[in-house]
Amino acid sequence: MSIRTKLFLAFFGVALIAGLIGFLGVYNARKVQGDFEQSSKRHAEILKLENQVMNDWHLAVSNLEHYLVTLQTGNEASTLKDGYLRMRSEADGGLDRLHAMLDPAEAQDLTRWASALSEAEAAADRMLSDVGNTDPATLASRIEEVATKTRNTEVELLDVMVRAGATFQASITSVEKATDSTIAITLLLVGVAVVLAGGLGYFVTRSISRPISVLTEATAELSRGNLGVRAEVESRDELGHLAGSFNRMSVDLKSSQDRLLALTATLEKRVEERTRALQRSNAELEQFAYVASHDLQEPLRAVTSYAELLEMKYSDVLDERAMKYLGHMTGGVTRMQALINDLLSYSRVGTRGKELAPAGMDKALDEALQNLEKALEESGARVTRDPLPEVEADATQVRQLFQNLIGNAVKFRGDRVPEIHVGVERRNGEWLFSVKDNGIGFDPKYNDRVFEIFQRLHGRKEYEGTGIGLALCRRIVERHGGRIWVESEPGVGTTFFFTMPNGCLAP
Repeated sequence: MSIRTKLFLAFFGVALIAGLIGFLGVYNARKVQGDFEQSSKRHAEILKLENQVMNDWHLAVSNLEHYLVTLQTGNEASTLKDGYLRMRSEADGGLDRLHAMLDPAEAQDLTRWASALSEAEAAADRMLSDVGNTDPATLASRIEEVATKTRNTEVELLDVMVRAGATFQASITSVEKATDSTIAITLLLVGVAVVLAGGLGYFVTRSISRPISVLTEATAELSRGNLGVRAEVESRDELGHLAGSFNRMSVDLKSSQDRLLALTATLEKRVEERTRALQRSNAELEQFAYVASHDLQEPLRAVTSYAELLEMKYSDVLDERAMKYLGHMTGGVTRMQALINDLLSYSRVGTRGKELAPAGMDKALDEALQNLEKALEESGARVTRDPLPEVEADATQVRQLFQNLIGNAVKFRGDRVPEIHVGVERRNGEWLFSVKDNGIGFDPKYNDRVFEIFQRLHGRKEYEGTGIGLALCRRIVERHGGRIWVESEPGVGTTFFFTMPNGCLAP
């Protein structure tokens, strides 16, 4: 069952119970009110009819008494007699209607009153029939008899009214009991509604909060690195689906972790092997540097010395061709020595470099320009700069970096006076340096090739060099944790960019 369905059923159940309570309360109240109104109306009608019967009889007796007392004849006597008969008939009719309104139990209460009334009527009828044959004394006795019977009728009617009042009071008591019963039932239903609402609330809350707590604990355990944790949620709603997805994710993460650990172990093994290989390579490179510094340089110096001796002692004997050969030999030795020195510099970037420390880039640039002073004067180059910052660097290598980049700008200047600008700006938390010139430039497709060792874009006869300078620049920049790249356009110029990472100070 989904959470939405649970909530809907819970609220629907509470609303249904509340509606049932309201309906039953209104129904019972209306029923009690209707019964009470009907009982009151009926009781009032009975009392009215009883009084009407008694009043009619009183009028009948009054007409009879007037008739007897006056002993008149003619129209007036006839009118009084007719009035007696008419009122007596109406009293009898009212009594019949009263009997028709009452149920058998209630009609039983009227028996004595009806009998008393019948006796009074019988006495009156006898008195009326004996009017002409009775002496005044007897007539007076008969009148008294009728009066007595009438009083008896009133007494019986009063007794009937008292019992009717008691019955009505019982009806009121019944209504009160019904009202109390309605209140009790309503309170009972309210209590049941509260219990059911509480039960539904507890059920819904528990069915939602407990899975959430389990998922929260499982997530916390997973965040601590326990990928074997599982969310034990048996619900079939959305939270159950979420727990299932969580468990599948845990299984996938555990599987990925196992694969990652296996790959890490393999990579660590390869790194160890590569480290050992690099250590061997560095050792061999160190050995090469030693050999190049001593064993290779010594024969080259010997060749140079002997070539110079031949030139000094036998210059007057050797012809022009021989002297040319000696010049080629000396030039080759010089280039070989330059190549060896550049290779030594390249190999020593990582092995003989100084520890990084705060270094002023302005000072490094000044030293590089001082080393290039002769080339700058000969070319007439103009070098401008931005204020340069202080960075964590190897000052010697940074000087070499500037010297190579500016030297390249001077070397590949074309027919124009070299204009070189060294710029810097702060970008993305690091320093971005640039060395821009107006030289001959080159095709952008060689942007990556120029940083490879021994790569040249021009012949040695056009521009001398070993093809190691820019490769050395890249190695220096990478040792400092930066990047180097170039943008160039033939005939327009070239701009070299390199970065120095965080930890640098502003100029």
